[in-house]
Amino acid sequence: MKRDDIFNEKKARPMLLGISEAFDSSDYLFELKFDGIRALLYVDNETIIINRRNNDETKYFPELSNLHQQVHKKCILDGEIVCFKDGKPSFHQLLNRHVKDFAKTNYLATKIPAVFIVFDILFLEDNLITELPLIQRKEILNEIVQENEFINIIRYIENNGKDFFNLIKKEKLEGIVAKNKMSIYQMGKRTVDWLKIKVTHQENLVICGVIFEADGIIKDLITGVYNKNNKLVYRDKLYLGSNQKNQDFIQGFVKENKIKSPLFADSSFKDIIWVKPILTCKINYSEKTSSGAWRNPVFKGFIPST
Repeated sequence: MKRDDIFNEKKARPMLLGISEAFDSSDYLFELKFDGIRALLYVDNETIIINRRNNDETKYFPELSNLHQQVHKKCILDGEIVCFKDGKPSFHQLLNRHVKDFAKTNYLATKIPAVFIVFDILFLEDNLITELPLIQRKEILNEIVQENEFINIIRYIENNGKDFFNLIKKEKLEGIVAKNKMSIYQMGKRTVDWLKIKVTHQENLVICGVIFEADGIIKDLITGVYNKNNKLVYRDKLYLGSNQKNQDFIQGFVKENKIKSPLFADSSFKDIIWVKPILTCKINYSEKTSSGAWRNPVFKGFIPST
């Protein structure tokens, strides 16, 4: 691919993150993981923001449309669009910003301003610089980006990933990212050079029913929890996933434990096979929304009966 095509045709793709537990290393630097929209910033005589799905986000964030005035050279910057609440990144605030009613966009830009957090650069003055080591690319960022209230360069620490992660967990933030100092930028690839280390929470749930796909595969579990009065109440639907061992186990459980009467009286519950509420499972999730729903729930397995 020609170098000009990368910029002119918006062909760059962000490098992706692997998954890890917290660790210490002198070979890595550690950054805060921001809870926002991952995006590439194309800067020349205008500012264009392209998200990781290659959609143009510029129109949603008019307050970021003049960032080329803060960046002194033609380049492609990698970063995150973030909104804050009480000094902390807030995905809920970002969702409030991301509306398709453009009549509201300028108003929202003032009420809930976004910031572009820069953490890398992959193209500079008509040259791909992806082969340079990360630590050198960081130095270039400091030379060409002039920070203001709408664009910041991410800070990092070295060596002490575990302590940093524990601090982030205590502050109830999303997690951290570990990056090999000497890593090259591999567009669109997921490697061990960049690792996300996320704060997760766990919840135990009672399985109350299942929803089948047309092909007989179980799609969702209907889950409940016991409230403070020891009454079983509806919690939420949970995607089971395609793991064959889990599918086989719950299919067998349903055959042995089907019941006719719904466990929850709600007309919206349709096409559900109800089961005796005697089996529990556990999930991990990143946080709960203001309505109490999970963000990024992951089924982690069944809990054996005792």
